[in-house]
Amino acid sequence: MAILYRVLEYINYFFIAFVSISLFIQLIFIALVWVKKRHFPKAKKLHRFAIIIPACNEEEVIGTTVERLLTQQSYPREYFDIFVCADNCKDKTAEVARKAGAYVLERFDDNPEHKRASFPIKYIIDYLLQNYKDKYDAIIKLDADNLVNKEYIEKMNDCFDTGVEVARSYEASTNLEKNVWTQASGIYYIRDSRIACHVREKLHLDQMLSGAGLMVSMKLLDEIGGWDAMGFSDDSEFTCRRLLEKRRLRFVTDAVVYEDQPSSLKDTYNRVSRMAYGINKNYFKYGPKLFLNFFKTGRISNIDILLTMQFVFISFIAVCWFVPYYIFYIVINALIAFPDFFGIASQEVISSMGGSFVPEWITSPYLDLGLNTTVCQQNLISLCWMILYVVVVFFAIFTFQSWLAVFLDRKKLNVKVRHLWKGLLMSCMISLLEAIASCVGVFKKPKWKKLKRTTSGEINTDAHVNDK
Repeated sequence: MAILYRVLEYINYFFIAFVSISLFIQLIFIALVWVKKRHFPKAKKLHRFAIIIPACNEEEVIGTTVERLLTQQSYPREYFDIFVCADNCKDKTAEVARKAGAYVLERFDDNPEHKRASFPIKYIIDYLLQNYKDKYDAIIKLDADNLVNKEYIEKMNDCFDTGVEVARSYEASTNLEKNVWTQASGIYYIRDSRIACHVREKLHLDQMLSGAGLMVSMKLLDEIGGWDAMGFSDDSEFTCRRLLEKRRLRFVTDAVVYEDQPSSLKDTYNRVSRMAYGINKNYFKYGPKLFLNFFKTGRISNIDILLTMQFVFISFIAVCWFVPYYIFYIVINALIAFPDFFGIASQEVISSMGGSFVPEWITSPYLDLGLNTTVCQQNLISLCWMILYVVVVFFAIFTFQSWLAVFLDRKKLNVKVRHLWKGLLMSCMISLLEAIASCVGVFKKPKWKKLKRTTSGEINTDAHVNDK
């Protein structure tokens, strides 16, 4: 038992160091958030874009998405088209999208293994490569519920004109102020865009791509044979594949995509567990390759993206290791520190042994743990202070990081920080609930579940894109 106690202790030290490395990177991002934003120069040429939207039973939002893209963009209308893939739809998604002005492809596939976003994405891109390879210069991938700022395509064109092959957008929320769930989820994406993505771009690091607002050149897609990321987290898989090919992945802070956030515990859980399953698969599939690629190329982005995906595994460690371990630690030390309280020895026995009673089942002739009532009482006191310290520091840093991101981009997002106080205070607690969902998502293969839409489509997308 004593050997087991010591082995578990060393394993715990290893996991603490493992987690600390990833968290330290986040502190670096916070420290560098003040660096000036990178804006792409005005394009000298207008390029042609195919906007692709996979949609499964999205009749309630697809019409607004298509109409606003066609009527409210500053980019010349003749230089972009919209292609919607109505994927296994049982509603009027195809009819609504077609009426709104999109080109519609209908896809039907009864294979349950093919019921995820990567398959309709591949379907559209294969169609474009076969029929319009020379017509369009790049694709922009959006989700069915996405709205974008008026200069969105214009800013993506500025980026593309500099020779960029792959880029992602700044992510915001259409229903940010709906309730505490949408606030916390929306703030997560704002924090990622304003802090992590912003710092990466300024330091010439590569980005973790996002499915909402992803731009890819047609030339690249032709070179790789179409869409090649077919897992549950296609965006993170696409990121890993392009990094291993030594391609650059950029961030366009001036192009803002607004997404409908989950508005309930159930929808938040379903989304997080689904994402966690896919990212965790990619972490173990591509993680070793990224690690080796770092030594081959010297590109820090390989380690950065590896550590970013590692947060799903950290959630697993927190739930499945730290919680059980410290419960075990408390129980063992409490039994030794207060044996009379738990009835394993009388006070007389303890006194006769000099106050150093140690149950026989936790001792070993081969290893002296040095445990006695005094040591274990001190262990329990130290642990309580450590837990309090970790909780306070975690809450303070996490909340400050969230507030900082929203505060710095309040004009760009057209929001008042005081209206989001619930989400800011609860974002830390909700992140713990998301850790549990991520842990479940590591083991349980998810099924596609539609989120309840709560956006009205009236979000003000007049973002102040040229803010400093």
